[in-house]
Amino acid sequence: MFRVIAPYLLTNDSGVEVSRKDRNAMQYRDGDHVLSLYCDTIAADDGRFGAAILLPLDLRWDPPFEQERIDAFVRATIAKNLLEAWQVVDYWVTIES
Repeated sequence: MFRVIAPYLLTNDSGVEVSRKDRNAMQYRDGDHVLSLYCDTIAADDGRFGAAILLPLDLRWDPPFEQERIDAFVRATIAKNLLEAWQVVDYWVTIES
């Protein structure tokens, strides 16, 4: 379960951290592996704001781990963690390829 540890910074018991960096950027951190993610601000029909996070099929970790492959299982885990993290603060998120 994710919890808020600072404004726009969420973490879980496994050490995964999700943070909003600015209007169009998020960061996903799993141990020493980091992903810089692009996102667009979106609004739901009910007036809530959120983000459409881009997780392309050729997703790569940030250096120095950019040569490590992110397979479909890891990509699905990242997407699940992003959705769970932002749900804690009622921030509407969608995952785009």
